[in-house]
Amino acid sequence: MAWLAGISLALSAQSLDFTAERCALTAIVSVRLEVFDLSGRKIFSSGPVEGATYKWYLQRDDGRPVANGVYLYIFSVRTADGTELRSSVGKIAVRR
Repeated sequence: MAWLAGISLALSAQSLDFTAERCALTAIVSVRLEVFDLSGRKIFSSGPVEGATYKWYLQRDDGRPVANGVYLYIFSVRTADGTELRSSVGKIAVRR
C-alpha cells in the first residue's frame, strides 16, 4: 500500500472536512475516514465515499457526538486505477 502525499482539514461549526490532495497520476474515486480514540479503538469508519472530500460530523459510529479530547485518524483514497493510498496516522483535537 502506498502513502497519501497530503490532506487538508477544514473546520466548520459542526464538522471537520478531510480533503485529499489530487494524485498526479490518476483521479481520486473514493475516500474513507477512520477515527480512533487514544487507546486505539476504532470509534468511527465512514466506509468508502465517492469523491475526494469527506465531511465528519464529529460523531461516533453509533451517532453519538465524540467527547472533547484528542483522536487519531487515517484517511485513505482509492484512485481510478484501483490503487489505495493511505495517510500516516494523524491527530485531531475536539473541543466544543
